[in-house]
Amino acid sequence: MAPRETTTASGSNETQEGPTTISAHKMLAKIIRLRERVQQIEEERQEQATTTATIKKDLGEILRPRAPGPYNRSPGALQGFLTQLRAYHQQFPNKIEKSSVKVLHAGGYMTGVALTWFKPIMRDYLNKEKDNREKETNTIFKSYDEFKKAIKKAFRTVDKARAAEYYIDGLKQKGSVSDYAARFR
Repeated sequence: MAPRETTTASGSNETQEGPTTISAHKMLAKIIRLRERVQQIEEERQEQATTTATIKKDLGEILRPRAPGPYNRSPGALQGFLTQLRAYHQQFPNKIEKSSVKVLHAGGYMTGVALTWFKPIMRDYLNKEKDNREKETNTIFKSYDEFKKAIKKAFRTVDKARAAEYYIDGLKQKGSVSDYAARFR
């Protein structure tokens, strides 16, 4: 029911509130309560977002493992480098999940000759669209296993049998048996 206008004895019009009208004071109080509720809902939503972000943290974000060491070109250090990378990547399954991210990450730890080998491949990947890149670049960045094959091909020991023979010839026991057992494991 709408407010009714009545004329007073002095001739002025006055509005009387009907049962459905709200006074300005009541309306202001209701607006304040609604604003407080909106603020409460926003705070709850922010808290849920923070909780969700905390739950989605990678183990590496909590443990903060040491990053892999640099790799130059040594064939003897290659397997250790790849193992360090794999262990590091496993600590960050959400942040470092795509093969291309893993390959870029690995490239960041290359130095010297290894970097000289990888720099043109990385530059090709970063500067060109997929259709305009070298086939080797797309292959390496498409699959982390392909990257491992490529780096092993580039820096592997050429003659493994000769290298093993040379290594064995140079062996002399200088430490405990457990040290040698660990080295040949």
